[in-house]
Amino acid sequence: WVKTADTLGGLVDKDRVSSYDLHIGVGGKFRFMINNNFLDSSTAPNDTWQFVAGVWNPAGNPDPSLEMYINGSVESSKPHLLGGPAATAGPLYIGRLTDGFYLNGLLDDVRFYGRRLLDWEIAAMYKAMK
Repeated sequence: WVKTADTLGGLVDKDRVSSYDLHIGVGGKFRFMINNNFLDSSTAPNDTWQFVAGVWNPAGNPDPSLEMYINGSVESSKPHLLGGPAATAGPLYIGRLTDGFYLNGLLDDVRFYGRRLLDWEIAAMYKAMK
């Protein structure tokens, strides 16, 4: 969950370029990145609580892809045939990017899963928490 009207700032970042991150990118839209391959939302932060999720469906599974969900619904997706997030020794940042860009807003209930969440799981999570 994020609440901000910020136009640039990090939500979650693990070595931005070679691993993964979820942030508000240039243009003020949500951006999900894995290995410098990115996916932008059409939704911008609007200073209300928004449920934002990035999902990686790795190669070797049907339809390897990056997916972004806003408020429980898939907002954008694209094929992703590149490798997954790199294992890095760097820190995990919450509320900022590796190179700075602190979020001017609020985050709540940040979660990580060791598997791909399905559409219905994300929708149910959103409905249960809204």
